[in-house]
Amino acid sequence: MATIRISQTTANTFMADWQTYVSQNPTQLRALFSDTSGNLLTGFQLSFQEYLYLIAPVGIAQFKVRFGINGNGELNLIVWGTDSFGDVITDYFALETYTTATHSKAKFVGYPAIPHAISPLVGKVWLQDWENIGGNIPVELVTIYNSVLNGYTAEARDLYDVLALHTTSAGVEVNIGFVNHKYNAAATDGMLGIAFFSFDDKGTALMLDRATPCPKTC
Repeated sequence: MATIRISQTTANTFMADWQTYVSQNPTQLRALFSDTSGNLLTGFQLSFQEYLYLIAPVGIAQFKVRFGINGNGELNLIVWGTDSFGDVITDYFALETYTTATHSKAKFVGYPAIPHAISPLVGKVWLQDWENIGGNIPVELVTIYNSVLNGYTAEARDLYDVLALHTTSAGVEVNIGFVNHKYNAAATDGMLGIAFFSFDDKGTALMLDRATPCPKTC
């Protein structure tokens, strides 16, 4: 598995296939968010070099993170960057490297100097509420404004700041992790979200989770 560059046409196909899958298979989401052994996917990862390629273009204002399904029927995340005018200024990247590791008990820290870094306490709850989703992922978790959730739009600084704790590039992996923003006790009360984090050589990370949903910030 790796992160691969794809064309805009391929990206559009992957994203359309996600929409189709959710619409036609609303009770089969757990299978889509599982590996071949049935383990829950907890997010996708970029290597340090892949991360550098993504953030390299000058003038990025936002990163688009969208759900997609590749030609093998597997869940991917599609990521690209746009400038302040909304023009695409990076390649389209399909993230295929998933993780099933759980992170809710990891060492997250607060970082007041970074505006979008969230409270470790809150972040851990949201991570845990995804990790504990069980054998069913209700379609309500990927439904917003009566539409299928396409993904999220993040401010560029969220990905620029994700390595703020790092002092070396050795072994760096950037996580786009899944979280569940629950707002009640019912299984269907919540929203599938994303969080950016990366553990340094001490096993410590900050979490950034201020991306806004598409729709409406597409």
